[in-house]
Amino acid sequence: MSKKARVALPVLVSLAVLPLLPNVALAQAAPVPGNAPVPGANVPKLRAPASAAASTAGGFNYQDLPLNADDAKARITELSTMVSTSRPQDLLERVDQLGTWLTDMADAHNKMANSFGKHDQTKAIATAERQTAQRFTILKHHLSLIKADLLINMRRYPEALGPLIEIVTAEPTTDVGQSAYKKLQELGFSPETAEAPAQADTAIANDVPAAQQTVAAPKKPAAKPAAKPAASRKAWSSAKR
Repeated sequence: MSKKARVALPVLVSLAVLPLLPNVALAQAAPVPGNAPVPGANVPKLRAPASAAASTAGGFNYQDLPLNADDAKARITELSTMVSTSRPQDLLERVDQLGTWLTDMADAHNKMANSFGKHDQTKAIATAERQTAQRFTILKHHLSLIKADLLINMRRYPEALGPLIEIVTAEPTTDVGQSAYKKLQELGFSPETAEAPAQADTAIANDVPAAQQTVAAPKKPAAKPAAKPAASRKAWSSAKR
């Protein structure tokens, strides 16, 4: 091949490829009809918080968590009816998830109540928010009682003590508090009788400072009825006759 031919060959190849370049650029810029990306397909989706994320093991879906106390009560009633018909392992995660959510709800209403309580014109709103927070707290105690039942059914007795003690210390005089205390008695954690012993244990009494020890005062003998005067006795005898 001559020198002129070697020089002309690259030029001819470039001239042959040049008309094809616009078509290549057009093919890269414009997608094939029907294959265009869907608007918003590449936008990242928001994820639910980890504490309330949906679970594949039977947890609540995030969008199904209750937003008010009435819905929360309905969820608790539903779980309560499922205790006797479902495996405890299948319900425990749902109970824990709902319990965390109820705690967050109570905290949120308490924060708003504290904020509203700082202004005179919103005192009534603060009271309403505080009552709502209290209602969520009470519902949480009902749910904690269900959790304790599940743990007892699973023979995880030490873990059941925590929620039961929490309920008793929060509301010892209510039906829920009394039910929780009864379970503590059945587990052997609390004594069967709530009556104090007649005589304090010596070891316990020695641990209490003398200034704090109370000694029961001796009982006074019952006073005898006063004797009736002689005149009254005679009048009484005459009346009997």
